[in-house]
Amino acid sequence: MDAVAAGKLPLAERLQRRLVRMNQAAYGGKKLACWLSGLKKLMVEMGVFPELEELLNYPLSPSCIRAIQRMVKKDADVLFPQGN
Repeated sequence: MDAVAAGKLPLAERLQRRLVRMNQAAYGGKKLACWLSGLKKLMVEMGVFPELEELLNYPLSPSCIRAIQRMVKKDADVLFPQGN
């Protein structure tokens, strides 16, 4: 929002692409294959929840787990702004 307000549209577009990439990593790609379980896995990786266990048993494929783990490493600067 700040980039758009400042007229920095190329920066805003880069940030938007990054956000889309991060969302797709967390939610299981364009088809949202792991949407709720992926979000929970991300929160476990970030230390918000201590374990992945859930009651509804939503799918969480190995490819979703790998995508989330890669995203956590690649985007640690925004996921952990105070450091990890």
